[in-house]
Amino acid sequence: MKSLLYVLILFPSIASARIGETPEECSKRYGDPVKIDKAEQTIVYKKAGLGIMVWFWEGHAHQIFYMKLTDEGVMGREELSNAEREKLLESNKGDSEWKKGEQLFEVNPFWKSKDGKRHARYDSFQKAFVILTEAFALHQKAQKDAADKANLEGL
Repeated sequence: MKSLLYVLILFPSIASARIGETPEECSKRYGDPVKIDKAEQTIVYKKAGLGIMVWFWEGHAHQIFYMKLTDEGVMGREELSNAEREKLLESNKGDSEWKKGEQLFEVNPFWKSKDGKRHARYDSFQKAFVILTEAFALHQKAQKDAADKANLEGL
């Protein structure tokens, strides 16, 4: 608990779109979007030294990528600190707490909400912190499975 308090004190203004917010709520939090892709239903923002890509489904944020920006504004070149990740988890916990997954190596740490409705992982290759809902993960899988099946039609 003390470490969370330190995170909130040290990083009070870290940008954090929140799972469940509408596009309007996200824009109010960050200001004008940097990029909007209506086909992919994504909006990209830049705030507080982060690039933030939000996927919307059924009118609400269901997946968010956070990447640190360099001084030149390039995403994904610098690691997010543990304190920054903790702050982003806290901002996106909803009504449940996070539980860190057990793994042999700390290469790509992951978390799952205790109610099972949200997942988070840190991709050390892309230097991206990803938070998404279980419902959106299942939706994405169903879309991919349908596309894969359609791709093999007629064989």
